[in-house]
Amino acid sequence: MSPRILVSLLAVLATALAFAAGAAAQAPEVRINEFHYDNTGTDEGEAIELAGPAGTDLTGWEIVLYNGNNGASYDTKTLSGPIPESGFVVQEYPPNGIQNGSPDGIVLANAAGEVVDELSYEGSFTAVGGPADGMLLEDIGAQEAGSEPAGQSLQLIDGVWTGPLENTFGRANVAEEEPPPGPPPVCDAEGATPIAQIQGSGNESALVGQEVETRGVVVGDFQPGLDGVFIQDPQGDGDPATSEGLFVFDPDAAALDEGDAVRVRGTADEFFGLTQVDEVDEFTICDEAAALPAPTELPVPSDGGERERLEGMLVRVSGDLAATDTFNTNRFGEVLLASGGPLVNPTEAVEPGPEARALAADNARRALLLDDGSNARDPEPVPYLAPGDPVRRGDTVTRLTGVLSFGFGNYRVQPTEPLAFAEVNARPAGPPQVGGDVRAASFNVLNYFTTLDTPENPEARGASTPEEFDDQEAKIVDAINNLDAGVVALQEIENNGDVATQSLVDALNEDAGANTWAAVPEPDPYGETDAIKNAMIYRPAMVERVGESVSLTDEPAFDNAREPLAQTFRAGDEVFTVLSNHFKSKGCGALTDKPPESDANADQEDGQGCFNADRVDQARALLGFVTELRESSDDPDVLVLGDLNSYGMEDPIDVLREAGLVDLLAGIPVAERYTFTFFGAHGRLDHALVTPELAERVAGADTWMTNADEAFAYGYSGAEELFAEDEFRASDHDSIIVGLGTTPDEGEEPPGGEQPSPGGGPPPGAGSPPGAGPPPGAGGSPPGAGPPPGAGGSPPGAGPPPGAGPPQGLPRWPAKLQVSRARVRRADRELDVLAPITRRASGEIDATFRAAGEDTGFEQPIDAENGRLRFRQEIGADQARMGTGILTMRYPGNEDTRPQEVRLRAANNPSDLEPERPVITEDGRLVAEGTVDDDARGVVRLRLGWARGGQERTLERQIEIEDGRWALDEELDEDTLRSLRGREGTTHSVIAFTGYLPERMRGEIHTFQVADLPG
Repeated sequence: MSPRILVSLLAVLATALAFAAGAAAQAPEVRINEFHYDNTGTDEGEAIELAGPAGTDLTGWEIVLYNGNNGASYDTKTLSGPIPESGFVVQEYPPNGIQNGSPDGIVLANAAGEVVDELSYEGSFTAVGGPADGMLLEDIGAQEAGSEPAGQSLQLIDGVWTGPLENTFGRANVAEEEPPPGPPPVCDAEGATPIAQIQGSGNESALVGQEVETRGVVVGDFQPGLDGVFIQDPQGDGDPATSEGLFVFDPDAAALDEGDAVRVRGTADEFFGLTQVDEVDEFTICDEAAALPAPTELPVPSDGGERERLEGMLVRVSGDLAATDTFNTNRFGEVLLASGGPLVNPTEAVEPGPEARALAADNARRALLLDDGSNARDPEPVPYLAPGDPVRRGDTVTRLTGVLSFGFGNYRVQPTEPLAFAEVNARPAGPPQVGGDVRAASFNVLNYFTTLDTPENPEARGASTPEEFDDQEAKIVDAINNLDAGVVALQEIENNGDVATQSLVDALNEDAGANTWAAVPEPDPYGETDAIKNAMIYRPAMVERVGESVSLTDEPAFDNAREPLAQTFRAGDEVFTVLSNHFKSKGCGALTDKPPESDANADQEDGQGCFNADRVDQARALLGFVTELRESSDDPDVLVLGDLNSYGMEDPIDVLREAGLVDLLAGIPVAERYTFTFFGAHGRLDHALVTPELAERVAGADTWMTNADEAFAYGYSGAEELFAEDEFRASDHDSIIVGLGTTPDEGEEPPGGEQPSPGGGPPPGAGSPPGAGPPPGAGGSPPGAGPPPGAGGSPPGAGPPPGAGPPQGLPRWPAKLQVSRARVRRADRELDVLAPITRRASGEIDATFRAAGEDTGFEQPIDAENGRLRFRQEIGADQARMGTGILTMRYPGNEDTRPQEVRLRAANNPSDLEPERPVITEDGRLVAEGTVDDDARGVVRLRLGWARGGQERTLERQIEIEDGRWALDEELDEDTLRSLRGREGTTHSVIAFTGYLPERMRGEIHTFQVADLPG
């Protein structure tokens, strides 16, 4: 017996004797001694072991599990009977019954409800409710990573938590016996090529194609995610210009762990910028307990040269990094991070030209990509994101540790330690408080098309199935009905007469009540230039139309954009006109690769993108339209809203401001002044400008940050498990809300007390030159902060703020029922639901779950004290096996609330789309092929996307399906090949099938990056 085992057994014996000796003099000492909560695959054998004196009566004692996400308990087991002679009691749990941390906790309470023992794992937190209410549950410092096999546990040994070790439930915990000496090491330096020599001091290895034999310690185990491991020379060569790390690509290697010292023989290679060893023919593990080298500090900001010197090495970024882009999180498991806070689009902050180019270069140095250690496309579950718990732009991660890799044109950190994002930019509880008695807003509805995007409808741009359309519409309806606006200027709605606009109005009225909303009739002719158009809706109880709507139908400047739409309204004693606008986009299209001097609309490389000259012409034409409207309405008050596809410092906005229009958002600090995010950088593409006369009646203006900060994954076509029928990621643009005072003295003293002016400064035009707007830095709140204390804002459901007057005939404060978590627990055959609801709600929810052709109906009481619905409901075995279904919850409400319905939709049948990665051959041919279900019909769509000169380029093809197969072999034109060869980064591809079967099969989408490109 080893000395370590003997000491541990003596310690156990001494503890048992101490229990026996002190039992008569003091309360029995019972503790949490061992537990298991996570292993690879389904979590099996989960249990908690208690240790204490034999005979101690545990009747009435409780083991309470706490959720670190909200601090509340989620499971309680009541014990009974005495501790047996062994001194141990083991409480077993069903598979996945104990949550997987980050963090979570366990509390042991006696029959009097007093906490006897407590702990947390994967972080500390404060418990809420139950016996440990308000108590800090402290991290034990040990955890299960979820990659270990079943049968292990965390154990208390000699007063210290350790593990995972082979579980000892029901018997004493003992320290592991030291392993016997291994074979003599074979990882000596003799005959080995140092990693630094393979890497070299440049971007590429000088040994490419040569057989090499090298050695190192595994610092990053990414089997099977990346089909290999990163190894590092712990001593190094002392040259800071050469990296000591290297990727070893070997899909067939035996299982390896971090800390394994290995010797590898294979071929040196450069895989699209990553130095590696592949074609491995020898892989020897010399030591399974080698010391890991300390992480090397990765400086951020830094350039490519600084990062190349650390490629393949274990690194750490000591400071905070803020999330600045989550667009690809559900596609590739990526989060773009930035030092110093989220990135700002250059031409939102500085003038186009040299200043913008300098800021773009600084953005590149500040940015760093966080990956998920995998090449999986559409990973499930989506890393870093959870239902109702997003990572929003600005949220931070601290002390990021991992291996610095390179792929698809970017340096990226593959994490080797658990990480968690700190919530800095919380979701706003409601729209900003902008004052006034009537509010006007802009809303880009992100291609709201009633025509489905199917092969039969090549011009359609929105949802591709009825289910997707319902999800898209539900989010837009929730957002608009919560804007509390009387007029909403819409962009990107389908140009099909009044069909799409009226469809949206009908859906809004179904949610808010009959006749709440109406559509502004469009002029005839109108909307002749694009598949999308501008539109406008309004609330007849708040405003009334004055005259007919008008547009710039015959204006040549808008031949390649959407025609502005204007409507005059009356509210109270005030008449004002609203314009909905959508200028030409920045994409280059046919101007791709044209030099700046060849065309004024070509990319001038000053940060403004393509077609800036046309947007300037559109701004000038819009000014003439404003003048016409002031004359035709016999009123000077005009509000310009919408997507002008120009950032705040660009030429078209300068044209509008220099002509006297007041920029209502100009006074908000640039870090908070945005409506859109592109490649991680934010800025205003959407604007609110007013004539000086109307500026005097503006009580406030702000953006509602529900979209630009949110991950694409939460949208209607994102990740199914993250979808919720709420306002978040209803679009990719944030709404702008403008508060107007419409009573005679509103501009001097608004009802209910003084109201803030746009950006927090004095009203534009009141003592300021036209176009100046509020003074810089005079106001603005951090994203998601909501109104300052005392500003008159109230949370949804709390009733209108004091002095705000009656709700103008509309139920402005309805009961709000949302689903933040809804899942099927297959092993337990349970439906697990958590749904927040307005705190003053009461009564019961009527619910139905439909799956496998069966309906399970039940009622659940509302937890009024906590403002939520929380339940687990048993469902049928067949329903549980389905894993998804339709959950319908109806709340009949009371005199203060209204019925609500929330639906979770089942996934339709897959199409078995199996594509090969597209290849562009050396002779310039695009080759792609794959299969689908044998019964599938229609076409497969292929879309290539890449960037050149800061602009996105695209190429799309449709491929006919024949007998379950599809194939494309096409020669590309020289212009396309030239652009591809000059691309920045790697080309991305999306292969989608939106066909159909008699069972209305849903299509699939495969998104991945094309590596095989010539040139």
